[in-house]
Amino acid sequence: MLRKYYKICDSLFSQTLGLMFQLNPPTLIFKFKYPKKYLIHSFFCFRTFVAIYYLDEEIVEVKIVRPWKYKIEPKKEFNMLVEIPLLK
Repeated sequence: MLRKYYKICDSLFSQTLGLMFQLNPPTLIFKFKYPKKYLIHSFFCFRTFVAIYYLDEEIVEVKIVRPWKYKIEPKKEFNMLVEIPLLK
């Protein structure tokens, strides 16, 4: 089951914090100025989430990310990331 609510992470602080330390997080949308292979991690994330990577408006990759993973690296460049926490 997926969450209904979302939050756009457009500041450095919100992008850095992401899903960390949140027990009931909303879906997060990260928008970046330039396409790049941005690395993410799931330290201090208490739920599994789906990471959907977009280049402009096209999906380039989808990953299921489990909590406490050190380095999640996409295969292709992207300029938008959607993190959807899964409900238990």
